[in-house]
Amino acid sequence: MQNNTAFREARNVEFKEVQHFEEIGGFIDVFKITEPSAYVWNVKAERINTKTFIAAHGRQPNEYEEVQSWIKNLINEGNHSAANTMASLDLKIK
Repeated sequence: MQNNTAFREARNVEFKEVQHFEEIGGFIDVFKITEPSAYVWNVKAERINTKTFIAAHGRQPNEYEEVQSWIKNLINEGNHSAANTMASLDLKIK
């Protein structure tokens, strides 16, 4: 009965069950969104931001606050976002 082909390639989505809904007279697949925690997102962001900083400056940052300050300055410049910098550096992020 499971018909979740639309979500086969989706990330962070897990099939849970099929439920019958009398209101519509049919069955609906139920999914659970399995997003990483805020802590996991922050760890990934710190790693990517640091890698971007190293690629742009050719050196390790003195501390992570230096990376954060650099990114905030890029964003505040308005014509040069951190995302454009990362794309132009062609980083292989893992």
